[in-house]
Amino acid sequence: KATAMQRLKSVITRQDSFESSIKTTQNRLNAEETALKGVTNLLARIKELTIQGLNDTYGPKDREIIAVELQGLQEDLLSFANTRDANGAYLFSGARVFTPAFGTDATGAIVYQGDETVNLVEVGDQRTVKLNRTGTEVFDGVTRPQPDGSNESRSFFQSIQDLVDAMRSSDRNNMNRGLQELDTLSQRVAVS
Repeated sequence: KATAMQRLKSVITRQDSFESSIKTTQNRLNAEETALKGVTNLLARIKELTIQGLNDTYGPKDREIIAVELQGLQEDLLSFANTRDANGAYLFSGARVFTPAFGTDATGAIVYQGDETVNLVEVGDQRTVKLNRTGTEVFDGVTRPQPDGSNESRSFFQSIQDLVDAMRSSDRNNMNRGLQELDTLSQRVAVS
């Protein structure tokens, strides 16, 4: 009887551990969902402003004002990309949970500082779920066709910065390209 009782206690302890893991994972995924909703809303606003800037009734000074707002929205996107969970760990940094997922390099470009580690949490016997998504998975960039037939990869934040620069210089071709890239970026955030 003592052995059976000990096994039962062990099973209960294991179930409690699974329950704790499920709660932790759920809290973290809820934080990710909140951050991604914020990103989706910001991308929608960026798209609205880009369409507005493409309107022929707007001149270069109007587009400069729009570019200032776009730059601010890009900073807000960066804040969401560097969201932390209740324990202070960065959500999208992979295993580098105490390093912001994105930061600026020496040139001022926004770059990914995390790693590609996806952690799995055991939530049942022979059952695991993903605890995190990496910044490169969520904030995936675009492939931009070049005139010579080659392709150029642009990161999520490079694509947004290119759009800001195009708006600032009233470059309609690049504004249109940026509008198309926004759709791709939005789809990738929504799928992740």
